[in-house]
Amino acid sequence: MYITMKQPTLPGTQTATQLLADVFKPVMKRALAEDSSTTTTGESTKMLSYVNRSVSSAKNDLTNKGYRVTTIGSGNRVLKQSPLSGQVVMKNQRVFLISSGTPRMPNLIGWSSSDVLRLSQLLGFKVKTNGNGYVTKQSIAAGKQVSETDTLSINLK
Repeated sequence: MYITMKQPTLPGTQTATQLLADVFKPVMKRALAEDSSTTTTGESTKMLSYVNRSVSSAKNDLTNKGYRVTTIGSGNRVLKQSPLSGQVVMKNQRVFLISSGTPRMPNLIGWSSSDVLRLSQLLGFKVKTNGNGYVTKQSIAAGKQVSETDTLSINLK
């Protein structure tokens, strides 16, 4: 958070720093209180291995634990996963389950750039980003086959 004042009128013996602190403290206190009430309590766990498990049971288990699960491929068994087994993960984090079959591009709208980059590393395609924030547009349509020779362009806002 950043607060600035332009030529403040200071009452009595109060300094500009004290005046800024009077504004900053309650605003920051409220922002932190709202942030902690809207996010999870920072619960983190170690990722289990879902490799060789059925995709449906792995997806159900992960969803019940509070993760956002994206499955790639049409196979019945998990071949790869991200995050890997043993890595620390936070609730509501995106988890990728890769199975056999043709990899198809998911709908990336609303995804963070870090989630898109993890997906590109798993599937081997290149990514070009424009902007910051979350995906608003993707150059490879959702449902299209993806290969290692593809380059995905995403707009972020």
